[in-house]
Amino acid sequence: STLVSDLYLPVGLTLSADEDFVAVAEFYGYRVTRYWLKGPKRGSWDRLIENLPGFPDGLASDGSGTIYISFAGLRSPILDQIHPYPWIKDQFAKLLLLLLSLGMQPAPGPGVVVAIDESGRVLRSFHDPEGQIVHMITAAEPHAGHLYLSSIGGDWIARCPIEDR
Repeated sequence: STLVSDLYLPVGLTLSADEDFVAVAEFYGYRVTRYWLKGPKRGSWDRLIENLPGFPDGLASDGSGTIYISFAGLRSPILDQIHPYPWIKDQFAKLLLLLLSLGMQPAPGPGVVVAIDESGRVLRSFHDPEGQIVHMITAAEPHAGHLYLSSIGGDWIARCPIEDR
């Protein structure tokens, strides 16, 4: 059964630490929506975080209340201008998917992952501003004090420490 509809290209999913909600990244919505599985809000949905700096792709929970959002790319003025026009945005998305299916990849850009708590408060962010090591991050999985990163547009797996040393 459909739980939430009219999402803007839902891509990544993760459960909260207590499994009381499922969060979904909305690629073209620049936001993360959550659907409540338990508690007084059960069966309803709301926005966990909005107005993100780019296209959220993957979501991963560390099981302790932190959710990592990986970004396939950052917002651009051109895309922000077409954002209010769903038909144009849909055509742009179809073109992008076609180009990716033909093996064409966008030029590397910044690599970004943002950590939030389960109320949507930003805890910290991880950046490779020039995309020299990582770019177009589509998955960031926390494990043993590190984030393991990968990209649909790359041929690599990378690792970075979660905490500064």
